[in-house]
Parts: sequence; C-alpha cells; structure tokens
Amino acid sequence: MLDHTGPHLEAEEYIARTFGAEQSYIVTNGTSTSNKIVGMYAAPSGSTLLIDRNCHKSLAHLLMMNDVVPVWLKPTRNALGILGGIPRREFSRDSIEEKSLPPRKHNGRFMR
Repeated sequence: MLDHTGPHLEAEEYIARTFGAEQSYIVTNGTSTSNKIVGMYAAPSGSTLLIDRNCHKSLAHLLMMNDVVPVWLKPTRNALGILGGIPRREFSRDSIEEKSLPPRKHNGRFMR
C-alpha cells in the first residue's frame, strides 16, 4: 500500500506501539508478498537459508528471485501422514552440513 493515511496509518501506529517498534507496515497483498518482503530483507542474494520443506510456495519464488541457496529441513509426519514440526536433529550442525553438500551420483542417480 502506497498511501499510509487514515485508518491504515492509525492501525500501523497502533501495531508499532503495541510491539514497541519504531514503525510497522500493513501488507495488503497477502502472504506471498509478505513472505517475499521479509525474505528479501533477511536473506540477501547469494546467502543460504534454512527452510521447511513444507513452506509456502512464495518462499520457493523468493529463492529464485533473490538467488538464495536453500537447506531444506524435513518436517515430521504422524501416522495419518499429517505434517508436524521440524525435529531438533534437523537443526544440528552435522545435519545442516550434510544437506549443504552437493549431491553425488551413485548408480546413475543423485544422492546425498
């Protein structure tokens, strides 16, 4: 939104006061735009980003737009196949380093 006046400005000021921020912005373009705005600020071009394999598709778009290298974190699944959180082991240095290695070819297939 380019015009921060009236009720929108009042809401942004209220949000900033509530969270102790100098300023806040309301994004009216939805999740995709919000994710890309935050991602472009937090992960500059050429950086590596830890990312949930079950992420919103806008983050895949961010990776391409901003030339960010993903390290995919695998979430859990329950007995019904419903996705859950990311286990702590996915955040270990060894796990991240292993996922960061380029895939190698074995019997004609790429593997990690």
